[in-house]
Amino acid sequence: MHHPQFAFGPPLNWAQGGSVWAGASRAMALCLMCGSGGPPQVLPSSVCSSCGSPLASAPEAHGADLERQGRRGALRRSRNHLATLQLGWPSSSMPVRWRDLSLTGLSILTERMVDIEQIIRVSDAAIDTLAQVVECRHQGRLYTVHARMLRIRHIQASGVFVSIKA
Repeated sequence: MHHPQFAFGPPLNWAQGGSVWAGASRAMALCLMCGSGGPPQVLPSSVCSSCGSPLASAPEAHGADLERQGRRGALRRSRNHLATLQLGWPSSSMPVRWRDLSLTGLSILTERMVDIEQIIRVSDAAIDTLAQVVECRHQGRLYTVHARMLRIRHIQASGVFVSIKA
């Protein structure tokens, strides 16, 4: 299966914290879901004109300005909050449940296995995000999918993200 993000660089290397986006200003406007080009300047509300996916980058996992980038503006979700999942473009949406959501990653429960490194779109009434799958585990009748957020658009802003380290 062809992944549009591979047209201008290798997949993200999570172990090394690498990013295909470093120094690639025009590549930032390319849609990771359908591969269409985007506007010359990407705003937090920018979406792909072909598939509607978000174009703004998710905040970095490290960095002193995480607070400024939306940590306090994001809507909190309970575990089991419903969302929709899209696997590729074009494709139908399927219902999923949130397990976890942070500034840089997400976890959902789905009835379908999802391939590692696949770009997925997860959205609900408050958030729309594109992410790359890093793990998919069978859990009873369901699968737990963990993914690293690449692009994000906040539709509603309220609540707080909390970062806790043990």
